[in-house]
Amino acid sequence: SFVKNGFSWSNRYFNENIYTGRFAITGGVLWRVTRPIILYGGLGFGNRWVNWETISSQRFRVNDISHNGLEFETGLMLKMKKIYITGGISTISLQYTELNCGIGIKL
Repeated sequence: SFVKNGFSWSNRYFNENIYTGRFAITGGVLWRVTRPIILYGGLGFGNRWVNWETISSQRFRVNDISHNGLEFETGLMLKMKKIYITGGISTISLQYTELNCGIGIKL
């Protein structure tokens, strides 16, 4: 379903432009499993939106694939001297899930 604000049947044809965005803020804990392996988890708020554009340049939010709500994230960190490698998974209210990975340097 589409957000109905400003919708006109003359503008119902969509071009192929899709605009997406993602925002999350979480807070959590770290737990050292062994010397180089750290487990982390957090809770907070997450938001993902998908907008489609019509041939007349109007954008509409696609509510079926846009989500917001409780964000949960968990994963592992591997510490090798001053370098951290992370891998995890996050979900918004169990409706949208994504994998994430990262690399960091301890200063």
